[in-house]
Amino acid sequence: MASSSIWATYAATLCGCLLNFGIFESMKCVILGCVELVKHETVRRQAELDARRTRMVLKEQRLQERRSRSQASGLTSLQYVKR
Repeated sequence: MASSSIWATYAATLCGCLLNFGIFESMKCVILGCVELVKHETVRRQAELDARRTRMVLKEQRLQERRSRSQASGLTSLQYVKR
């Protein structure tokens, strides 16, 4: 091969390596970073939903306790009225 063909091959190889490592690897890192951000956001939202469900269950338990206490106090007052 001629000397100019060899240097052209080296230049093409160098450009290919720069393109591969410079652009494609950078884009891969950006895309992987975006995927991790989406995963983190999904986990955060799921934790918020779980916390909300837990608060709702606790609120329902407190309401049931209040109802049972009010019914129990209502029954005792009715017992006094009947005597």
